[in-house]
Amino acid sequence: MNRIFALTLCIFLGQMSSTVSPGIIGTTASIGGGALLVAGCTSGTITVAGAAAGMGVVVAPNTYPGDGTFWYGYVSSANTVTVKVCVVLALTPTASTYTVRVFH
Repeated sequence: MNRIFALTLCIFLGQMSSTVSPGIIGTTASIGGGALLVAGCTSGTITVAGAAAGMGVVVAPNTYPGDGTFWYGYVSSANTVTVKVCVVLALTPTASTYTVRVFH
């Protein structure tokens, strides 16, 4: 069993790239700062040249929006990424800009 795991791990590691692409990077305008109801969301868009349907998106707040919040992004149309900030409880997420990375 250990030999099979070791072989699988070696094959997996051998297929990994030694370089990481930073992707396409942009920063949104401020999102949040207004009261949201339970399970509510607010959103903003950003133009990211080269972004296309099917590309992966990673979003990170530049100011923590608070406990009970979550955020995500997606390519909503060519060259446009939508970032959503949502809450699990009724609260006001702290306003923040978000760094967006789009990967091929």
